[in-house]
Amino acid sequence: MNPVFASIVGMTALVALVIAGGSRRHQADQQRRLAAWARAQGDSLEQTDVDRIAAAIVEAATRYDVPISVLASIAYHESRWTPTARNGTACGTFQQKTQYSARWSDRGYAGDAAAPVLTCDQLCNDIEQAARICARKIRAYSRESGSLRTALCMYARGATGGANCIDGGAYADSELDLAVEIDRAMRKA
Repeated sequence: MNPVFASIVGMTALVALVIAGGSRRHQADQQRRLAAWARAQGDSLEQTDVDRIAAAIVEAATRYDVPISVLASIAYHESRWTPTARNGTACGTFQQKTQYSARWSDRGYAGDAAAPVLTCDQLCNDIEQAARICARKIRAYSRESGSLRTALCMYARGATGGANCIDGGAYADSELDLAVEIDRAMRKA
């Protein structure tokens, strides 16, 4: 191998490692700040749940380019960050409905047409997948509608809200207001 080329390849690998390390440190800092915000809300949450949910939110938000504060806001409004929350067919931290889970699950999103519907227990126990499902929906709905607000309406209405989302408008506004508060608190922490 040409020594100059080898040097460039080596430097490129070094830069990639530094960036990845910095990214992991940044994510860890974001998780810490988000968990601190959640604990400050005064809800009686287990510390391990708060840490696990914060980690899942930061990872999913980063992976799918969705604001961390938006996912955190959804989790707070839907369940007060309670992994075992249930309301009819809506389950878990993000109150996702089981009937829509196959399409957005890890297998379904990867193109597996035979992906099974996730059970309520799975949506409650697999917080990481639940956060990815939420992030995938928000990203897809944002791209489809061109608006984060409309995407939140669509999330609230099970994707049926569309551009004329009226019933979910108050929900979306509430989510966005809390997301702004979360962003401010995370910057201060």
